Amino acid sequence: MREYSNKISLTKNGRGIYYIDTSIGCESGIFNNTGGCFNDCYAAKIANRYGYDFGKTVERHFINESHKRQILSQIDNIKMPFIRIGVSGDPSENWNHTISILKIISRCNKEIVIITRHWTILTDEQLKYFSTINICVNTSVSALDKPELMQKCLDQYRRIKPYCKSVLRIISCDFNLLNETGHRLAKIQFYSGMNPFWTQYLGHRKIINLFWME
Repeated sequence: MREYSNKISLTKNGRGIYYIDTSIGCESGIFNNTGGCFNDCYAAKIANRYGYDFGKTVERHFINESHKRQILSQIDNIKMPFIRIGVSGDPSENWNHTISILKIISRCNKEIVIITRHWTILTDEQLKYFSTINICVNTSVSALDKPELMQKCLDQYRRIKPYCKSVLRIISCDFNLLNETGHRLAKIQFYSGMNPFWTQYLGHRKIINLFWME
């Protein structure tokens, strides 16, 4: 299979959103499912279509000073107030590497939006750094997640809040409410997304336990 380049790039998707992935491929997401999360990862599908090995994470770097200046200039000149990290790879696979890139691109006057499944957990020191830059962490969860993964993600979503913007990004599904399993998963999806009322009233852990144990 083809391997990804380790040269970092600023890319524009079909909806006009710019992203700069600090890594590409997702070894952690492919570990249990060859198709990635829920065996239906869009980035894994695209990789397979073009013959890339999505199960091998490749960290991306600036290859020289000229390349770095070029990317920074591109970021400064885009007509968007933010850029994303975490479209075709998860920055949580190596937070140290991600932060090394953040220290460079945060010089630009753009909000940095990270999308992550928290395969590894941010340290307190790394979170302190997040509090010094314009960053928003989108924590992706789904009712299809195993309880332990959903709980870990929800815990991190709340833990990050004192340091920077923290958003719960729910990967929603159109569940069959006439099916017993579909009805149960629909309730997990609904109540996990009811912030802040239900999460303060019951707490994420109780919500997950209530509906996973039905």
